Amino acid sequence: MKKISIRTIKFERWHISTIKTITCLIFAISWSIDGNGQTAEEYNNRAISKGKLRDYEGAVADFTKALEINSKDAEAYLNRGVAKYSLKDYKGAIDDFSESLKVDPDHSHAYYNRGIIKDDLQDYQGAMADFDKAIEIDPKYSKAYYNRGKIKGNLQDHQGAIADYSMVISINPGNADAFYNRGIEKLSIQEIHEAISDFSMAIEIDTFFADAYFNRGTAKITLQEYKDAISDFNKVIEIKGNFSDAYSNRGAAKLALDDISGAIDDWTKTIEIDPGNAKAYCNRGTAKSKLQDFNGEFSDYSKAIAINPLYAEAYYYRGMTRLKMKDYTGSIDDWTKTIEINPKFAMAYFNRGLSKILLGQKTDGCLDLKKAGELGHKKAYNVINELCK
Repeated sequence: MKKISIRTIKFERWHISTIKTITCLIFAISWSIDGNGQTAEEYNNRAISKGKLRDYEGAVADFTKALEINSKDAEAYLNRGVAKYSLKDYKGAIDDFSESLKVDPDHSHAYYNRGIIKDDLQDYQGAMADFDKAIEIDPKYSKAYYNRGKIKGNLQDHQGAIADYSMVISINPGNADAFYNRGIEKLSIQEIHEAISDFSMAIEIDTFFADAYFNRGTAKITLQEYKDAISDFNKVIEIKGNFSDAYSNRGAAKLALDDISGAIDDWTKTIEIDPGNAKAYCNRGTAKSKLQDFNGEFSDYSKAIAINPLYAEAYYYRGMTRLKMKDYTGSIDDWTKTIEINPKFAMAYFNRGLSKILLGQKTDGCLDLKKAGELGHKKAYNVINELCK
């Protein structure tokens, strides 16, 4: 089943709340002005307005003017860094956040914003160090916990990520994204019931949280709660419309309930939305096999292979279809390709071995059965004792 990854994070943007601090600072330096008769405060405020209008180049220019008047303005460095970030000048943004910290070493937002960019640049350890520092300065900085949790999850530290999202929730119990992301991490360590509980909390906070419904449905499939899973996927489709993965997973739940035509319809819809979805073709082929539609399943497996020539399962199932059609040579070819892609595919060895024996290739067939047994196929040795004496 496909699941949706964690939600992305938010950047600390224009610090309008700091204008009062800037005003006090400017007053303390006797209203410093430039040759045009403008104060640093006026440049800062105009820059903030330009930033809100997405005139980032204009914002950078005005923040630079403000800093020429007052080079000790931590907020101006911070906000200019935000504008540079918006212009994708990541090095310039990092430099500005670092300058902000030289002026004010306890500026949690500067650490946080610098951490965001380091994360974007895949400097995960550097980002974590900055988030650590932001949290040390402000122990209730929920965004810093949130983004540190995201990195920990990406680094497979799922327990650490869960702890950080739990801190976010303790600070802000109404944060649906934190519940959702914590649920994703719990899925990663197979805490399925706990993950469902978190997705349910996210949905309680935000009744239109489609990804939470989606992942709750996916988790319910794992617990074989297929009817409830279908209800969740129905909700996703109601909210998001043409969400191919929701149709695909709903198809899997329907197939598990022997609603074969419903499953085929859902995978057909998946393909309509996403024509390059090889797994949807393969899954629809599997459903068609239950209807003994050999030509239909063969066509779907072949289409999956055309989309993804390294799709081992599609070759395997097409080999099964060829076996049912008594095309033993063709089935052997498909299972050979399966094994070429995935040398540990025990069932492919097992079935290829049986087909070889049917074609009179007993020695090679028995070698395949032996390999299947070595890879853990439970029936292989019994068949060897019966057919390979």
